[in-house]
Amino acid sequence: MKKFSAFLLCVGFAFALTACGKDHGNSSESGGTKTSFYTVTSGYDYGFHIQDKPYMLYNDSRLFFELPEDHGEVVAGDTFTIEYTGELRINETYPSETYVLNGEIVSVTAQKAETVPLWCQVSENGAIEFYLRISECIIGEKVNVQTRPEYYLTNEKGEIGYEELTTAADGMVFYGTYSVTNGYDETDGYRLSGLYSWNVRGE
Repeated sequence: MKKFSAFLLCVGFAFALTACGKDHGNSSESGGTKTSFYTVTSGYDYGFHIQDKPYMLYNDSRLFFELPEDHGEVVAGDTFTIEYTGELRINETYPSETYVLNGEIVSVTAQKAETVPLWCQVSENGAIEFYLRISECIIGEKVNVQTRPEYYLTNEKGEIGYEELTTAADGMVFYGTYSVTNGYDETDGYRLSGLYSWNVRGE
């Protein structure tokens, strides 16, 4: 289960770090001001932070930045690049990680996750397989899913819940979401960040 994560934002003054920390981000310099970039990908943690409910995390951390106003609903696999000044460190204390920024967030840009419609089938040996769902009546070729969540999200009565992905999912339709940066490879297939029982993007 993923570790509990917390974030502290410190502007204009330094914190004395009490645990071993790591510097993060790629840097650039423009107009005499040095800025760095740190990228996080959203994904769900199931039943740990909130009992029996899915909880959205960002690189295993709680949300520690403001989302772009026009982004809309966050789905698993959305990627956010944070531009900031100063120093971003992660204290790897047990059992949590603490994000510490001695500086300011300049901007946050987003790349929305891609969505692929899938039809689930359980093979004779009990393996869960996915096929491309072309339309309501047409099922396409089998797709290679390298990694996937062990749970799928449901949306009933306006509340999001989750169910374990077992052989009971045979014949179900899912919408898999994946990061545009590293969620699909022609050779290895999909690395799914989320599985939804409804078209989460509505597109």
